[in-house]
Amino acid sequence: MTATPDLAPAARPARPSRRTLGSPLIVGACLVGFVVLVALVSLVWTPMDPVATDAVNRLQPPSSEHWFGTDGLGRDIASQTMAGARVPLLVGAVAVTLSFLLGVPYGILAAMTDRGTGRWLMRWNDIVQAFPPLLLAIILAAVFGGGTATAMVALGVGAAPGVARIVRSGTRQVLSREYALAARAAGRGPLYTAVRHVLPNIRGVLIVQASVGFAIAVLAEAALSFLGLGTPAPTPSWGRMLQESQAFLYVQPLVILWPGLAVAITVFGFNLLGDGLRDRYDPRMEVSR
Repeated sequence: MTATPDLAPAARPARPSRRTLGSPLIVGACLVGFVVLVALVSLVWTPMDPVATDAVNRLQPPSSEHWFGTDGLGRDIASQTMAGARVPLLVGAVAVTLSFLLGVPYGILAAMTDRGTGRWLMRWNDIVQAFPPLLLAIILAAVFGGGTATAMVALGVGAAPGVARIVRSGTRQVLSREYALAARAAGRGPLYTAVRHVLPNIRGVLIVQASVGFAIAVLAEAALSFLGLGTPAPTPSWGRMLQESQAFLYVQPLVILWPGLAVAITVFGFNLLGDGLRDRYDPRMEVSR
C-alpha cells in the first residue's frame, strides 16, 4: 500500500506588511510636501503676477502663456492657484497651534484634578464644543469683520475643545500606569508628571490630531473665503477663487476646476497623512516582525 503523502500545512492568512501600512503616510506626506513646496515657490516666483488683471484676455483656455487659463478679470489662474496655497497653510498652522496651546493644558488639568473639578471643567468644554468652528468664525466675522486673522482665531478656539477631550482621555490612561503612580508616590508634583510622563506618551495622539485639524482648518478657510468672510481681496485665496468663478461655470468650466482641485488635494493629503500617522502610533495597528 502506498504511503499517504503528508498534507501541506494550513495556509496562514497573509499579514499586512509594514510598507502597506505606511503607504497612506507616504502618499499623504508627498501630497502635503507638494502643496508646501508650491506655497514656498510662490513666495519668490509665479508664472505671472497673480493679481494683475487683463480685460482683453478674459476667460482664456489653458495655453503655453497661461497654464491654467485666465479668470473673469483676466488674471492668470496658475499664478493665483500657486499664491493661494499660502493662506490656507498659514491659517491651518496658526489655528492648530492655537488649539493646542488652549486645549492641551486644559485637557491635562481636567484629567489631573479631582473628579468633581474635572467633571465641571469638561462640562464647560462641552458648551464651547457645541459651537462648530465654522459657525464661531462666522459670528466673529460679523462682530469684528472678516479677515485672515479672524479666521485663524475662530478656527483655533473652535478646535481647542476637541483637543482638550482627546488630551484628557490620553492623560487619564497615562496616569493609571505604574511609572506615573510611582512618580506621584515619590512626591513629584503635577507639573513634573505632566511634562515628564504625560506629554511624551500622548505625543502620537497629538501628531495625528494636528494633521486632522490642519485638514479641517484648510477646508474651513476655503469655506469662509467662499462666503466672503475670509481673506480679503486682492490676496489670492482658493475659496474666493471658487466664489468668483461661479458666474463663469457654464462659460469656462476650467475656471472653477483648479482652485477646487487644489483644496481637494490639500485636504486629501492631510487626511491620508493623519491616517498613516494613526496606523503608525496606534499600538493596535502595530504588526509583529
